[in-house]
Amino acid sequence: MFLEYLSLFFISAIEGLTEFLPVSSTAHILVFAKMFKVTLGMEYIVGVQLGAMLAVFVLYKERMKIIFIEVFTLKPKLVNTIIIITIPSIFCGIIFHKFDIFNIISWKVIPINLIFGGVLMLIFRQYSGKEQDIMEISKISALKIGFFQTLAFIPGMSRSASVIFGGLFTGLSRKCAMEISFLSGLPIIFAASVLEFFASYSKGSAMQSFPVLLFSMCVSFVFACIGIQGLKFITDFKKDFEIFGIYRIIMGVVLFFIM
Repeated sequence: MFLEYLSLFFISAIEGLTEFLPVSSTAHILVFAKMFKVTLGMEYIVGVQLGAMLAVFVLYKERMKIIFIEVFTLKPKLVNTIIIITIPSIFCGIIFHKFDIFNIISWKVIPINLIFGGVLMLIFRQYSGKEQDIMEISKISALKIGFFQTLAFIPGMSRSASVIFGGLFTGLSRKCAMEISFLSGLPIIFAASVLEFFASYSKGSAMQSFPVLLFSMCVSFVFACIGIQGLKFITDFKKDFEIFGIYRIIMGVVLFFIM
């Protein structure tokens, strides 16, 4: 039991830490799950995703307050931006699910995409737009960012990195692009949790271990907070693309030998 929870701790910590970093949390989960020889159940997956969501709610409570006010006053602005960013991913997810594309894509592409994304980060490490306020993102820009976000369906690309690149190429500052990547991740993470729940339930493997869910959620929450705060700190020093670009390349090279 102790070793099981120790393994879950490390994997939950890695998931929480990398969920909002531009380094592909999926790649890290696959590697560490294989390393610890752990089968990740539905209650674990839902737990770590809920923990990551909660971290954004806590660290961006002012933005969340704006979102709730917009919903209740029926004057959506930031909400509309997040919805528009999410729409392309919804359609992409439906298509991927309908044609079972997830099982067609080889996980061998993860190292390639990690390296490719890392090289792009190093090339554009000094690039930044001028728009500083996420409240001023236009509908067209939001849609473009949404199409960039669909790149995350390709293993190893990273949702966070895709949104940040989309934001930069539509004129957002590095800090603004990072912030919208956190907020736009909420509906995606929530949808993934719900789909995972119903998929598992339909297969007869409904949630059975509440302690695992709670444990995974708490660990993921703590480390997601650390990851988000760390990314904000590194971004302030304009070293984020340089650090994560090098890390992705190293991670990709390592995965070539262990996958």
